[in-house]
Amino acid sequence: MNVLREKKWIVIVMVFILACLSVYGIAHRKGVMHFVRERRDLMSECVPVLAYHGFVPEKVKKELFRDNKWIDDIEGFEKQMEYLHDNHWRTLTADEFYDWHEGQSDVPEKSCMITFDDGYYEMYYEVYPILKKYGFNATVFVIGTYTPEQTAPYDPHVRAKIGWDKINEVKKEYPGFQFESHSYDLHGFDEDGNEPWVTATEKMLEEDFQKMDEYGFRYMAYPYGGYNDLMLEAIGKSKIKMAFTFKEPGYATRHYPVYEIPRQKVTAETTYEEFVEILEKVIY
Repeated sequence: MNVLREKKWIVIVMVFILACLSVYGIAHRKGVMHFVRERRDLMSECVPVLAYHGFVPEKVKKELFRDNKWIDDIEGFEKQMEYLHDNHWRTLTADEFYDWHEGQSDVPEKSCMITFDDGYYEMYYEVYPILKKYGFNATVFVIGTYTPEQTAPYDPHVRAKIGWDKINEVKKEYPGFQFESHSYDLHGFDEDGNEPWVTATEKMLEEDFQKMDEYGFRYMAYPYGGYNDLMLEAIGKSKIKMAFTFKEPGYATRHYPVYEIPRQKVTAETTYEEFVEILEKVIY
């Protein structure tokens, strides 16, 4: 009798354990599926916007710009573009990104936007051939008052801006390489060491945006990534559709205000591994 009772309890315990394992297995599978859905939703709602500045050949970087994080070597940039190409990333135009942000269209899972601030002339001489090689889209933000009519011959030892001649040439040949605004005259520093947009009045800001409107610009990257309430009021009265910052690096989502789109800075201090991590964070 005792033996039968012991067997009965053993059976009950085994059934209980099996039931617990079954419940855990179902919960675990649901948890994994939920995690996968969350990652898929994140990617569909999150697009990395990469923010670059200037480039020179690696040799010149080491000679003249070793301590300038805003000037990177062009060889490293091409390696990054090769990674995007080999891993099937799609590069969005400003218009495609805007349509996605406004919910007017969807984009493939691996989508990003490439941007360049300041409008240096190596955009034409160095960056443009690389973009064409990989069939990539990108957007350059130029400073109106710094942009000459004619682009100087290329000398990587000398810093200069791209001119309207090359900008117009690229627009005709390769529409996926867009040129937009980095302000008309709000970049740099005044005699007191202040950034012009910080001390500008509402009227001064509105006049600056009106000049940008005359160039047909519809997108903007704030000077040094900075903006304030007056800037937001002025841009809201202009024809600018969207504006980008990078004061606080982040991933762009549809939830960000249209005039406060975050970007991920990519500088000479960004290692190749860190560059890859910026992208992989939104897909793994």
